[in-house]
Amino acid sequence: MSEEVYEISDGFEDDEPDAMKNTDIDDQLYANVKAFKSSTRDGVVESVHVQWWKRPSGVAAVCLGLLCVILLAGIIGLSVYYGVIDHHNSTERNKLLASYSNLTEEKAQLQSSYNNLTKEGDQLQTERDFLSGRLTNLGWQNFDSSWYFLSDDTKTWKESREDCLERGADLVIINSREEQEFLFNLNKGVWIGLTDSVTEGNLIWVDGTPLTTPRYWHKPQPDNGAGRLDYCEEDCVEIRKDQRPLEAWNDLSCDRKIYWVCEKAMSKVIYAEPDMNKKVKFDRGEMEERIVDIYISADTLRDEPDSSGKRPFLVVAVVLGLLCVLLAGIIGLSVYCESVSNFIAIHLVVSRAEQHCQEGWRYFDSSLYFLSTEKKTWKQSRQDCLERRADLVIINSREEQTFVFNLRMRAWIGLTDSVTEETWKWVDGTSLTTGYWGKGQPNNGGLFPGQEDCVEIYYRQADPVQTWNDDNCGTNHNWICEKEV
Repeated sequence: MSEEVYEISDGFEDDEPDAMKNTDIDDQLYANVKAFKSSTRDGVVESVHVQWWKRPSGVAAVCLGLLCVILLAGIIGLSVYYGVIDHHNSTERNKLLASYSNLTEEKAQLQSSYNNLTKEGDQLQTERDFLSGRLTNLGWQNFDSSWYFLSDDTKTWKESREDCLERGADLVIINSREEQEFLFNLNKGVWIGLTDSVTEGNLIWVDGTPLTTPRYWHKPQPDNGAGRLDYCEEDCVEIRKDQRPLEAWNDLSCDRKIYWVCEKAMSKVIYAEPDMNKKVKFDRGEMEERIVDIYISADTLRDEPDSSGKRPFLVVAVVLGLLCVLLAGIIGLSVYCESVSNFIAIHLVVSRAEQHCQEGWRYFDSSLYFLSTEKKTWKQSRQDCLERRADLVIINSREEQTFVFNLRMRAWIGLTDSVTEETWKWVDGTSLTTGYWGKGQPNNGGLFPGQEDCVEIYYRQADPVQTWNDDNCGTNHNWICEKEV
């Protein structure tokens, strides 16, 4: 396409460097750690896959299976053994069953016995009043079965949570409409214990549970900054005091300093009012005598030398239990070692990606992209990419095309038909399958046919997927390099 087709207003050349400088890659980098692909091209440790039975955890799993077989065989053998000798214990067992039947009949009396509970209820009431008074004097407020601390200064989300943890609490977790209204009525904009800083778009509470319901967002939140660079990434949640009580949540940059609310949950048993009206008559001495009789009968049955047969069973049970504990320890150690290995590998990948990003690269999906600040011919541009251990960008998907378009540059990409006219190939030698050509392109020069064998992306087009233009390979343009992480 000739240059006249793309004539634009003044300022087109000058605004490209500014657009290139305003991309924040840090949050996107960590949100996509799981998508990293190991590569030895940049010194990153390559993943090694082995058969599952060769891993420590696989060996431990096989051992656990064998142990389960042994345990099952032992249980079956013991069951047969006790089935044979069960007739020796029938008389003693019948006596015990009769004793337990009597106890079952008197169970209602035991369940309704609250003589001791009356005294314990009074003690719990006293302890509750003491605890309430102490927390109130320290600036805490009670609601339902929890205590809440409202800060009188401002901190970041992370600093706020650390303050709560030091108080033996955590940032507040909202579980009901009433709790949301209580916090809103504190009349301050405060941090709550909700964030998607681990995985973008996956909101979780500080106790690790995902956000389900209730949700009290102020429309149209959450919007992660609505694309405005001055808002930065918004991965933490606040309650705004200038909204309606049930539409007050807003995502905000975790580095903003605002007030916060800590929550310390108390057992509902402490706050339950004991029922002091239930009184019963209970002969404790008689019941103790019955219990003693049952234990004497049980001891007699256990100590009979010819009819018990339970000691071998206990020995087997203890041995199997120790084996289970030992195997659990082996499995735990294997899982821990694999976790440490995976953590080290991920850390190396992240470190390498951060190093590239500090050198002017940007991350998308599983690749890094370099945007030039100067202009060169297509061949010179590719040579620059190769010197950076990369190559001109190869666009493999609609999403990658949209990403490159949003870089807002008029730049060379790694596509050419310089070897065979109208046979478009990428710089890695693969043929073009899906193209994102502008209208009427490629036209091999238009007014000057046969001179346009290289492809640029032209961001001034309205449709992101109709931006490619064939141009003379000797024209000076910016360029975009790509390398896999």
